[in-house]
Amino acid sequence: MYQAGIIFDGDDTLWETSVFYKEAKEEFFKKMASLGFNQSEVQESFEKTDVANVARFGFTKKRFPTSMAETYQNFCNQYGCEKEINVERKLKSIGNSVFQRNPLLLDNADYILEQLRPFYKLVLATKGDLEVQKSKIEHSGLKDCFHEIYILDHKTDKEIRQVIIKSKLEVSKSWAVGNSLKSDIKPAMQAGLKAIWIPHTETWAYENDTEPNSSNFYKVSSLSQILEILL
Repeated sequence: MYQAGIIFDGDDTLWETSVFYKEAKEEFFKKMASLGFNQSEVQESFEKTDVANVARFGFTKKRFPTSMAETYQNFCNQYGCEKEINVERKLKSIGNSVFQRNPLLLDNADYILEQLRPFYKLVLATKGDLEVQKSKIEHSGLKDCFHEIYILDHKTDKEIRQVIIKSKLEVSKSWAVGNSLKSDIKPAMQAGLKAIWIPHTETWAYENDTEPNSSNFYKVSSLSQILEILL
């Protein structure tokens, strides 16, 4: 039997993680500046490197610290500086620090899911490193709120369609909720779902995209506002 459902994103939709990346990047940029490199140049170079490294590492926990190490290496090469292994290790440890912090729930996420659960099949489809995402889900305290949980390497319309099929969702009555236009909203709409976008103040360059022009697209300013649409 197919059911009306909601496919939720995790990171920066139900719990906060971007702030950890922001703080790590700020620490990295300051460290690079202390080594004599121009901070704004470092920031621009790092963002380009980190986005490009999605093709190599996907959304595994290797990408972020490696992008920091490679940015350091590139600047040393560019300015003829000798690379120091201890400095490189320190920079990678800054990147790895984000994976040692527990997620912070957003906007009474547990209460909102409890309100929706009697009326929808609740599905979590989160993207990223398997072990990191498992840990976030456990520490969030939200695991039991969901009927189905999927940890994906990527989020395209193909993966979302597979989630829909496996979860036996009725497409015409189902929704997606997320903070990323590129990874949460557009793939879901391409798969036939209605979608609610909750923009996050901190979204890294990879997730930027244009807003869909569709009657199936909704934009709200906070997680709590989705109840006005869904109930």
